[in-house]
Amino acid sequence: MNYSGLLLKLRKPEQEDMPVITEWLSDDLFLKNLYGSPIDSQQNRFQRVHTFLNQNAKDFSNNITLIADDHLTHTPVGLIMLNHINWCHRNTEMNAAIGDKTIRNAFYGGDLYLLGLMYSFFALNLHKVFGYTYSSNEAALKLNRFGGKVNGILKNHVYRNGKFLDVVTHSVLKSEFLTFLESQKNRLLLKHSKKGVFNDFF
Repeated sequence: MNYSGLLLKLRKPEQEDMPVITEWLSDDLFLKNLYGSPIDSQQNRFQRVHTFLNQNAKDFSNNITLIADDHLTHTPVGLIMLNHINWCHRNTEMNAAIGDKTIRNAFYGGDLYLLGLMYSFFALNLHKVFGYTYSSNEAALKLNRFGGKVNGILKNHVYRNGKFLDVVTHSVLKSEFLTFLESQKNRLLLKHSKKGVFNDFF
């Protein structure tokens, strides 16, 4: 099934994507807002990208990484990372990040996040998507409201760059996401609806 939004299209990463993903993982701003452990060497970055590819080759991997290509340029611009997939309980932790510096302040982030949720719920048939966001990452906090809700704040949860940071926990159920799509298809998601982004799912 085609997971394509207004601006982006999802696909699995290939060997030729390794250089650009490694470049993104070398970008301080990209890593600053990406929840998780810092990657502190070039070797570790290559190893992580290799891990992405190897995990994607498995039928029921607990971690899936997806590349988002720009519709117009057909070049990779972002990543969806579905981590700690629990196939029994049907939930996953999701990270979405734009790697291309030139479009981080545009509408690409919203399209990427929406596609990540669509893939999780429709391609993988998961029940719940959850995540963690640094409280300073205002753009991500807005995206996390796509049909979901904030579950709580972990005070002084992560130590980075010499200080403790608060982490916001959030989640969205498949039923909540479907309600969100239905309620917003003629409002916030009107352009997506007119393009037929949701035609295969309703």
